Amino acid sequence: MTSFIKIQEAIVSKLDEFAPDVDVNSSDIEEGFERPCFYVDMLDADVDDLANNFSERKIEFDILYFPEDPKKNQKDLLNMRDILTKAFVENREIKITDDLIAEAEQVKVFEVDKVLHCKFEIFIAEEYEKTYEHNMEELEFEGGI
Repeated sequence: MTSFIKIQEAIVSKLDEFAPDVDVNSSDIEEGFERPCFYVDMLDADVDDLANNFSERKIEFDILYFPEDPKKNQKDLLNMRDILTKAFVENREIKITDDLIAEAEQVKVFEVDKVLHCKFEIFIAEEYEKTYEHNMEELEFEGGI
């Protein structure tokens, strides 16, 4: 099964492709950051295991864009809306591995407190090799049968 880290790396690569001049901040926002930058936040992940060898995951992402100027930024935010729309609506494919491509679904681009958000979901269904570990202990029966 593809790791969550690998999935998030694919989102970061997509941002690098469409906005190469904007850094993607991977540390927690509370630690401080330099503008402009993106922050990729993986939100909910619904995971189902089918028949012990097939997984389905629906993962919600929120990409936050912090413009260079925290106050005078309307033009910057409008330009970034266009870039994020192009990256996740017009070109919705997200290449996670050579064998696994997901698509951004239910994309919403909106602004809250001068920070641009791009929320979307991806759906991943993949087969995986289930390994079983058995600790068979000998059972001792007391008494006769």
